[in-house]
Amino acid sequence: MDLATLLQAYLWRWEIEVNFKEEKTILGCGEAQVRTQQACEKVPAFLTAVYSMLLLAAATAKNQVLPRPKWYKSEKSVRTTTGDILNQFRALNWSYTAKINFSDFVKIQKKLQTLKKIR
Repeated sequence: MDLATLLQAYLWRWEIEVNFKEEKTILGCGEAQVRTQQACEKVPAFLTAVYSMLLLAAATAKNQVLPRPKWYKSEKSVRTTTGDILNQFRALNWSYTAKINFSDFVKIQKKLQTLKKIR
């Protein structure tokens, strides 16, 4: 096995490990409070399916992104975290309920950032 193939396999495995960690910590996979054997078997599969749908929905709606918090590194990250996805969902849900257009806010923030770079 050549070095490039080995490194690629490691990187793919790392994404799988991050996936497991997020399913366990954020969604609580494996900590369901159920009483029957059938429910114990089905709840983790259901949470994994929900997590998969969340990632697919985030990939579909990737063009609508809120500005990153100031404490994040300025460079673009390759991977969107689940926390970022959930924050995006909360913001969109809140803006829909309050009938506020967040896209105007994002455009203004991006214009301000470009003006700061020009100065």
